[in-house]
Amino acid sequence: MDVGCGTGQFVKMMTEKTELIKGIDKSKECINIAQSNGLNCTSQDFLHEDGLYDVITMWHLIEHLLDPVEFIEHSYSLLSPGGWLLIETPVIGSVSASFGENWRYFMPIEHINLFTQKSLFKKCIDTGFKIDSWVRFGSGNDGKDTNVPNKLAMDQIAKQYGFGDTLAVLLIK
Repeated sequence: MDVGCGTGQFVKMMTEKTELIKGIDKSKECINIAQSNGLNCTSQDFLHEDGLYDVITMWHLIEHLLDPVEFIEHSYSLLSPGGWLLIETPVIGSVSASFGENWRYFMPIEHINLFTQKSLFKKCIDTGFKIDSWVRFGSGNDGKDTNVPNKLAMDQIAKQYGFGDTLAVLLIK
């Protein structure tokens, strides 16, 4: 299940691999677009979801939530033993500190909860998850004011040394 599926981009990609995928999102407008493209997506509240899943994904979702820990805990309850939770989210660290108020993910109206890597990992471990693997990427340069070779070089360095401003983590129940 892809939580916060929006218009269903990830659901569409995964539908090519398996028919057993579902997307949910609170936005009826986004779900209408997904459904018009024939995708198995519904408008509903994740916290009212039940069932058992092998994989749950949350791509750039938890930073928008009033209580992201509640979503992490609910994911744990919905996953079968050995199930996967994949989270991708902006993280606070050296990149955000360097950019300050000009950091690309500093959006106080939209991004209401931003974690450090350590704080997100702690919340997930406290819930019962095991961290399988993770990667940080993104130099904070959105490309508007940085020439392409410099942006690519900075992005590569941020990923190689693990200090990027975006974190993708695979958690196992």
